[in-house]
Amino acid sequence: MVIGAGWDEALRLAGAVAEASAWRQQLADAMRAASSVALATVWTCPPAQPMEARGATSPEHMHASIDMVRSHVIPLVERTAEGVSMQRGSLSTRPYLPFEATRQTDLARKALAGYAPAGVEALVVCWLLDPEGLPLGYIAVGDGGSGEALLERVGEPLQLLAERAGQTLHGTLSLAKGLGALPPPPPAPGVAAALLTVRERQVARLVAEGCSDAVVSHRLGMSENTVGVHLRRIFSKLGVHSRAELLSRGVIALPEEAPSPIRRGRR
Repeated sequence: MVIGAGWDEALRLAGAVAEASAWRQQLADAMRAASSVALATVWTCPPAQPMEARGATSPEHMHASIDMVRSHVIPLVERTAEGVSMQRGSLSTRPYLPFEATRQTDLARKALAGYAPAGVEALVVCWLLDPEGLPLGYIAVGDGGSGEALLERVGEPLQLLAERAGQTLHGTLSLAKGLGALPPPPPAPGVAAALLTVRERQVARLVAEGCSDAVVSHRLGMSENTVGVHLRRIFSKLGVHSRAELLSRGVIALPEEAPSPIRRGRR
């Protein structure tokens, strides 16, 4: 595919290793310049934890509004059980129109209201993924007019950019892991399974897939306070301190059933 010089610069920045906040801001500025849109934004997160993302927006004065949408409106979507599944392979870098895709039209209008000061009427989003398909963040551009027209205009170069950025983030995480800056490799699923009760494994799997406490509560038929109690016990047993670290412990691969107890002979 032949793309313009502006997109070439954005691709170069997406493949560069730099301090995180500077990398996000430079990439957002380059995306906006390359696509001639009203707004561009870049968010990065621990693997499969988009609600813990940090971002940058171009123009910069719009960032507070965009962060408000991310922190207030998106959780409402998740509480309706329409949140994004964080399971491996459930996402792709293919660009899409989130406002048109959601069934929650009232929430979509609230989200659009946050973008309105920049003249945004449509948004195109691409996920940044690692080789296993877990999200490391997302990029988006917004502009006036129809979503379909915007997707036609920026979809292909934005996907190329998302793929390049995802490779950079994955490579940087791998380097940090090799330097000992990330948690050690997760224990074998059987080891973790032996430490957790059946209910704790159910909670751990859903949290590692990106579900909020509210969604876990709804799916498992327990209160959010009970979910919190289970999480504290899970963190203590596995020696983790965050949801992102919980994912690194391999809990998505935990078996559904409890391991067979060790039988002792009669004395």
